[in-house]
Amino acid sequence: MARGEVLGMVNRVVEAAEPAAETERPALRIAGMPACGPAPAKGAVNQAEDLQGLHTGTDSVCGLLHHLAHAHNAETAADSLGSVNTAAPKEANT
Repeated sequence: MARGEVLGMVNRVVEAAEPAAETERPALRIAGMPACGPAPAKGAVNQAEDLQGLHTGTDSVCGLLHHLAHAHNAETAADSLGSVNTAAPKEANT
């Protein structure tokens, strides 16, 4: 038994050769559930994180990294978007 499992930090340890199969199985099970089940559970987890300040911390870090990426692109590429065609996703959806 792995140390993390003994300490209760994880609920299962898988072989290094099979992580994709082990993660795909529960993901497919969850994806097959009606949205009325997982959606409220996800909302409850998000609310708990918000109450602990985790959402705010994540937002601030992501915001910082977002602006850092634009600043980097402005210095190293032709423009701050890194020459990404922002119209491409819109065109692909029409």
